[in-house]
Amino acid sequence: MIAIPTDPGLKEPIWENIEVGEEYGPVETAISDHDLKSYAYAVDDFHPWYMRNSPFGGRVVPPALLSTALFNLLYLTYDPRLVRGLHAREELQLCRPIVLGQQVKLSARVADKFVKRGEQYIIVEGDAADDRGKTLIRTRQAEILRNDVGSVLGREGATAANHLIRGGIDDRAPVAVATASVDIGALLPALSKTVTFEQMTVFSFGTRSIHTDRDSALESGLEGPIAQGLMSTCYLSEMLVNFFGAEWFESGWTSHAFIKPVLAGDTIIAYGKVWEKRAEANGARLLLDVWCSNQRGILTTVGSASALATL
Repeated sequence: MIAIPTDPGLKEPIWENIEVGEEYGPVETAISDHDLKSYAYAVDDFHPWYMRNSPFGGRVVPPALLSTALFNLLYLTYDPRLVRGLHAREELQLCRPIVLGQQVKLSARVADKFVKRGEQYIIVEGDAADDRGKTLIRTRQAEILRNDVGSVLGREGATAANHLIRGGIDDRAPVAVATASVDIGALLPALSKTVTFEQMTVFSFGTRSIHTDRDSALESGLEGPIAQGLMSTCYLSEMLVNFFGAEWFESGWTSHAFIKPVLAGDTIIAYGKVWEKRAEANGARLLLDVWCSNQRGILTTVGSASALATL
């Protein structure tokens, strides 16, 4: 994919230096077999559509694989060795599948920067397009920029779709099936992952950071390395691929906040619940609450997702 540059002439990645409207790229690239298998190892997702064949013809790329690459375009301008920050939220919009080896054009821009509750945020929007200029995926990622990232951890909740997600499970709820007739309140089959430091390192390849290096984590006010929030994006996406199937690649959307750190050795469980459905021409769009909890039942990621379900 994209090699993260280490040019000493790059700008310092601090909030004051980053300008709204800055553009990064475009960069033309193709996802290789090595890229895909590295991703599969890092998030333990060896879906047969990625490894052998898919309904789209040939092997396809996991929908969340390009999330990190699109955000990393920032480092074409800013020195990644100096970055100190924390992902706060991601929005991912899927338009069409990406076939393994397909040429894609990646571009990103700073859509906004602001201060909220004393924290300095930047919003980076990314777009991956095919060789005809048609969008494949879009991302919108919020990052908090500060040296002492440990002091912003510990937020207790976040809102999604105008209601609070508490992560409760009703054992009496039906199991959801991705059809237009699904019951409101039905639960998606949960997905469990145990996160290893080796996986965290492969996922966050490149320069030393709070995700791959203990000293960097301690300097940033953390107890030790933490997993990238985008790893939880991948867990949610895997659960949603399992649920929606091919429709997730063509109509999927998710927006979620990363509210608690994930450490090496944690077991993360991804959940989803149907809370609304809206009629569309070919079926219904299912709106879901989605969240991740760790082995202690503590919420780590909360948000919403949706995709089309056929009749």
